[in-house]
Amino acid sequence: MNKGLLSLALPLFSLSVCSAGESATFGMFQDQNFAPLSRTEDKTYSVTFISNTTFSGRMEITLFNPFLDEPEILYASKSMEAFTSGVPVTRSFVVPFDFVAVNDNTLSFGVLALNGKYAGTWVKKTVTVPYGEPIIGKNPISNATLRGVDCYFAFRNGELIKGHGQYVITPHEKEIYDPPFNKLQMGSTYLTYTNTAYSLSFKGKAKVNLYTCLDQFDVGWISYNGRTLYRNFIGDPFALVFGDKTRIGARLSGQYAVSRQNLVMKEANKLTENDFLSPELFFPVGRGPIDSVYRVRISFEELFDTSDSIYLEFNIHRTSWHFGPSFYSDYCIGIGEGEHV
Repeated sequence: MNKGLLSLALPLFSLSVCSAGESATFGMFQDQNFAPLSRTEDKTYSVTFISNTTFSGRMEITLFNPFLDEPEILYASKSMEAFTSGVPVTRSFVVPFDFVAVNDNTLSFGVLALNGKYAGTWVKKTVTVPYGEPIIGKNPISNATLRGVDCYFAFRNGELIKGHGQYVITPHEKEIYDPPFNKLQMGSTYLTYTNTAYSLSFKGKAKVNLYTCLDQFDVGWISYNGRTLYRNFIGDPFALVFGDKTRIGARLSGQYAVSRQNLVMKEANKLTENDFLSPELFFPVGRGPIDSVYRVRISFEELFDTSDSIYLEFNIHRTSWHFGPSFYSDYCIGIGEGEHV
């Protein structure tokens, strides 16, 4: 099966082909990062070659895997191209999603010199990678490491390398009793991401869902997943970069007005002098039994180029009306004149 361009007829001379990992002396591919291959959408890439001599030649980029009868030509020069010493030559190519296999996708990047000192010689580099399978972590254990496949690849110093993304889950307790200040401690829950191929810019989404004690809250819209009702809060993901590590956390999107008296949350536009503004989830007082258990999920979704998803679940157990110390006046709950708990 070959839907790409037809290979060009070459001059009649013996070709000296450089194997993967071997470099010819007339040039090299420039450092370049490549997003993982996809099985759901076409991916467009570009590659740049810099020669150290002047010659005429051709560039060819191919894909081969067990689904294909022969290498699929993703790019091939339509005629001889001029390569000038020190001048970058950049070409774009598309990898159709329906040509991508789950594993063993071999991409080959080559430049053939057709005249001059290196006539008949290739600079050719190859890499074999799986498609960009997402990392899915459903309520992983504290301090777990979630590792992806080696689907990221890049040119470095003229060679093709590959690597993977991985997450370390911050140490956390899934069963939480009387959290300080009656709130979900979102600031202490985060993911640490690293990529062994190259550094990525952060992208992703977050949300917070509450699955129990729904009637104790006036904010967050009610949703149904086919099995149960829950309250849905839009999350605001954020990322902090420390060297080669990216720390990913979440908070509620926007701020809510929170009652100083009983920590009942409402929309920010209903703020009164008895409220304070906060982007955090508070558990109200007086709207349910002391032994209430709040089941909460923080979801990180569509993370990075492989659209990874990590779901962290918590059970918040209330064993007293007020969980935290009263000297934090913004979070202190008054139950009588001159008396606080």
